[in-house]
Amino acid sequence: MNKQLPDFDNPPVVEVALAVQFASPVVDPLALGAYWTLIKGDFPKREQQPPAAPMFEHFGAPAPGEAIRVELLERPPMPRYWFVTEDQAELIQVQHDRFALNWRKMPEAADYPRYPQLREEFESRLREFLMTVGEGATPTPNWCEVAYINHIGPEGGNGDRPELDRLLRLFQSRSGEFPPTPEDTQLVQRFLIPNPNPDDSTPIGRMTVTLASAFRVADMVPIYVLTLVARGRAMPEEIDGALSFLDLGHQWIVRAFEGITTNEMHTQWKLRR
Repeated sequence: MNKQLPDFDNPPVVEVALAVQFASPVVDPLALGAYWTLIKGDFPKREQQPPAAPMFEHFGAPAPGEAIRVELLERPPMPRYWFVTEDQAELIQVQHDRFALNWRKMPEAADYPRYPQLREEFESRLREFLMTVGEGATPTPNWCEVAYINHIGPEGGNGDRPELDRLLRLFQSRSGEFPPTPEDTQLVQRFLIPNPNPDDSTPIGRMTVTLASAFRVADMVPIYVLTLVARGRAMPEEIDGALSFLDLGHQWIVRAFEGITTNEMHTQWKLRR
């Protein structure tokens, strides 16, 4: 992973998310109110969402006869809250055991700020959040995640999606062959991320790459949605360990994005090294 990472002057990225999950709840609704008061100047809008599912990865085959766990809750789970900037380009997500920062491409907002800037803001906002709601306790991060969502449409914004062999290296041209061009496509590939510690053979995480046909909401232009998600364990289980995995996950995503897409797309997105 010491190889210099590629960069693109015109990437198709429309959303980036950085998230960390904690082994136990770190916030209650009362403390959350104090946190919003603190950040309201930057994130004046608030939305309530259903809680996100637990973040984890299972490595290896499931144990034979593994039972389904049923957990009875004394009270409904705390909702997930979005705190959104005025231009809606950034949002902070908070629920009882999770903190996340998202950047979204919006028409009136600035261009994609790049990972180092987002990572710096994520760390600053995360530490600020924990100081506000933690009441002196030291939280234990267990899983973390970095995600990139890309929208890839026709050149010039009109027409159909590019042929898959023009987009991804793993496809070959089938021009004039049967069956013809598919109506839509879905692809999922998963990759184990090995542990940086050579003495530990247990993977530290997993990268998932998905491709799906879709239509852009704003104008219903046909596009592909290419999503790359790296999820893994915080090692050690502290804030610095979570940030280290986010850096590793980002490296995997950037190198994988270059590796699976074609030279034609690299030219269109203005790849530089």
